[in-house]
Amino acid sequence: MMNHHRRFKSLFRSQVMAQHLVRRGHDVTLVVISDNKRFGIKKSKWEGVEIVETPDLLWGRLRSGWDVWNTLVRMNYVGKLKEDFDVMHIFETRPATIFPTLHYLKKRKIPLFIDWIDWWGGKGGLIDVARPKWYKYTLGSVESYFEEKYRHLADGTTVISTALGKRAEGLGIARESVLLLQGGVDADHFRSIDTSEARKRVGLDRDIKLLGFSSFDSYLDFKLLMEALLLVKKQMHEVKMLVTGKVTDSIKNIISSYGLENEVILTGFLPFDDLPIYLCCSDILLLPFPETLYNIGRWPNKIGDYMVVGRPVVTNPTGDLKTVFSDEKLGMTCDYTPEDFAEKILFLFRDEKKRNELGQNARQWAIKNLSWDKNILKLEEFYFKTLDEYSGVRIQNSGEKDYRGRSAAL
Repeated sequence: MMNHHRRFKSLFRSQVMAQHLVRRGHDVTLVVISDNKRFGIKKSKWEGVEIVETPDLLWGRLRSGWDVWNTLVRMNYVGKLKEDFDVMHIFETRPATIFPTLHYLKKRKIPLFIDWIDWWGGKGGLIDVARPKWYKYTLGSVESYFEEKYRHLADGTTVISTALGKRAEGLGIARESVLLLQGGVDADHFRSIDTSEARKRVGLDRDIKLLGFSSFDSYLDFKLLMEALLLVKKQMHEVKMLVTGKVTDSIKNIISSYGLENEVILTGFLPFDDLPIYLCCSDILLLPFPETLYNIGRWPNKIGDYMVVGRPVVTNPTGDLKTVFSDEKLGMTCDYTPEDFAEKILFLFRDEKKRNELGQNARQWAIKNLSWDKNILKLEEFYFKTLDEYSGVRIQNSGEKDYRGRSAAL
């Protein structure tokens, strides 16, 4: 497995996938970008996964698969590999993932799987809304090029959303070679803890009404939440909002501009073990998710964490969330307006029975449909199916018998 993310960000998809594959008895090597090293490769073990961190000369968010030095180091690394891998699975097709992979596949004829988790290019894609103007007008076309150029080389494509699956088919990729693999949940880690107990653990007032919003480092729709909070507080003065994630000057400025400094609790970036506890401190969890191209093309990983801790969610019916929340009684959807968010929030605060019912429904649904234990079975079956087909093609083309069976070096 080869990722374009830094080590700490890889946990959200590739690293946890590798972890669960190891639990199934497979051997997995995961290549990620080092959080800070500029020279030298670092190897370590994590939950049975062989982690290889490669150096990068860039900084911050730019350490995301674009560095020529990182690409060359990886090409040299895979060129010397002696392991007899059965499968190569890469995450996005940026230079630091696709070029080392193609270099490796010149001498090792094995199936290639490519993962796709965001809609980057095009008007309304993430490049258009989540990148500074200088990037959009200089490197945006390069990123869009790499997003699509190499997809057809995959023997199997994993996508995080239905929309990306359809986009892959639009590029000529066969439907049967595409697997929908949404963000999973770990119900053992994200346990449902009583609100009072969770607040006691972290020192929060047990008597306030608390809204929750979790983020990593992106706050695209945060202003709407501040406007909704103002409307809610006009009718319920004791309501506050808990926000987890990296605290930036821009987020502080937004809060200050609405005069809500004393009403928003900023936890900062939390250790992974602490995040479930803080989520359980909330009575209601919020996910603004407007109907934009980049949202239609993605699956917000936080929605699984929200649901599996057993709290009701207020969100917008966009992309795959529209199907989930229309078919199941898991939470409440609303228009993308502060007024409608506030209305749904107030309704849930006034009906404790409904809050509890929706929260428990959400947890059960998440365990049944998003559990990594079950998702990884789908991925494993997808690997084996593709391996069988790939082996069949090789035999037909070469006349050689080269089945490796169901061994597992990834």
